[in-house]
Amino acid sequence: MGDKTPFAVGTDRLEVVRWADFQKHAMKESGTESGSRSMKNDSFAEVYSTYELVQPPRDLTTLTSLIEINTWHMRAVKTRAADTVGLGWGLRAKKESASEVDKERAEQFLKSRSFVNFKPEGLDRMLRMVQQDLISNGNGALEFVYEDYLEDNELDSLNYIPSHTIRAHKDMNKYCQIRANKKVWYKKPGYMYDVDYRDGTEHPLGSLEAAYRASILLFINEPTFRSSYYGLPDIIPALGAIYSMISIRNYNNSFFENHGVPEYAIYITGDYDLGDVDPDSGEYQIITTIKDHLALLAANPHSPLILALPSQSPEGKVDIEFKPLSVEVKDGSFSITNKDDRDEILSAHGIPLYRLGIVETGSLGGSTAEESTDIYKQSVIAPDKNRMETIVNLMVLIQGLKIEGWDFYLEEIDTSDEDQELKVGEFLWTKGGITPNELRVIFGGRFNLEAVEGVLGMDYHYVNNVPLESGPVMQDEVIEAVKDFHGELLGMARKERHDRLI
Repeated sequence: MGDKTPFAVGTDRLEVVRWADFQKHAMKESGTESGSRSMKNDSFAEVYSTYELVQPPRDLTTLTSLIEINTWHMRAVKTRAADTVGLGWGLRAKKESASEVDKERAEQFLKSRSFVNFKPEGLDRMLRMVQQDLISNGNGALEFVYEDYLEDNELDSLNYIPSHTIRAHKDMNKYCQIRANKKVWYKKPGYMYDVDYRDGTEHPLGSLEAAYRASILLFINEPTFRSSYYGLPDIIPALGAIYSMISIRNYNNSFFENHGVPEYAIYITGDYDLGDVDPDSGEYQIITTIKDHLALLAANPHSPLILALPSQSPEGKVDIEFKPLSVEVKDGSFSITNKDDRDEILSAHGIPLYRLGIVETGSLGGSTAEESTDIYKQSVIAPDKNRMETIVNLMVLIQGLKIEGWDFYLEEIDTSDEDQELKVGEFLWTKGGITPNELRVIFGGRFNLEAVEGVLGMDYHYVNNVPLESGPVMQDEVIEAVKDFHGELLGMARKERHDRLI
């Protein structure tokens, strides 16, 4: 039998099968596999019809867990959430007569009655977790607990609810949470019926015993044409990139577990004896022998290779040839693919590489970090930040605490070059290009300063602290006051920069 019989061998043959499985799984998750609507691991699968709950377009648990299997997705989710709601918060007076008592009451609530299980982080951590849910699965949930569970009463506490555990009722007036086979019902804000938190049944408002009334659940979502009940996250189009990176990682792990030995093709030529057909495997005995021997070698990689194959006659000759298959092209292709997958994931989030500590220079050696961050701040962060501020202002301060004189605000990410701003401000001051009042206006938003009217010298220009305007002669004490103001302003700016750095 003089023909050549090729037989491909290598531990990464199994990885080729896994690759196909991951591709298939990715297509299912992204909805690109024709006809597939399956949702794996959905704890609500058995109760959708029973309780008239609506199935989300994608399994929320699966989407939420994606941050556990991809580094870039996880970093993007956490960075976006921190940039949106994790830089601090404050209260701003709507008018000069705003009550300081109301401000103190609002701060007391936001610091101590919101997400009480996570003191001392409180509100900061709660908002970050809600925002992370919104980014990872497209939905977020906040529970509002009022006194006696009646919405007209004062707000007692504010709590985070993991959104992947929530499903909406078909009437859009209540929600069910299931965890560990336990169910809790909530009702939407403004619904004029009592809902029993134990079974979801509805009763006339105020008629149900207070101990059994459901609390209010604000279910927030990223709008999608796929559903009126749920949202979908920005990562959906990049799911294939996530699973591509997983497949590449597993392939490379398998390669190194095999001690860097590539795939081989084994060629057997000569007067070999195929042997009998194995009734179980349906393969010739020679094939079974080779497979068993290589399996033993894979389990003991440092063992010598001794492979003897029978010939059909005593003088017959059998030749065995091993030919490694190339791995260089695969490694190069994977490196490029990995980078492309990373960029696709971050592009889906709208987050620049710079925000994750990755610096890439342009074709002319420059960097677009500042411009990219400004775009990211305006198009990605600002809408999410405004949404969360509106929720806290309307539902916590105005409705929950009956406080209307103060606005809740979230701190913004700083994309400015503070050193450059200080140098420009100082140059304009010393060269007569800016007045003290104009300087207060420029830095006013940062330090809560306003222009001072009616004070001698505040609208004058100075060169090296000497006034240029004609008019009343400046007294020495006024000049000294202006100098003190100049130094104080610059000191405040430098201190703020130092505090941010530490």
